Amino acid sequence: MAQGIKLDRLMDMPLSVRLVLGKCDMEIEEILKLGQGSIIELDAENRTPLEVWVNNRMVAKAEVVLSDDQICARILEVSAPKERLRGVQESSGRAGSKSK
Repeated sequence: MAQGIKLDRLMDMPLSVRLVLGKCDMEIEEILKLGQGSIIELDAENRTPLEVWVNNRMVAKAEVVLSDDQICARILEVSAPKERLRGVQESSGRAGSKSK
């Protein structure tokens, strides 16, 4: 494996996972006016898949589902394993440099 990273050593490493529904640009004035009940218009249409990001790399697309009373995500598409691991390798490299 590239740079001598062994997968078995990485399996328990915590990663940051984000699901992005959509994005928008707002001016500071608009952000300061936000309050309870405010509506923010996103660039995504209804039923657009969520983007699943792991360590700042998009690795999948998903849809929102409900399980009991929890909001969950069902994976629809997944990037190639090599692409998914690239973010992990970058993260482990940063972690290794911090401990030196």
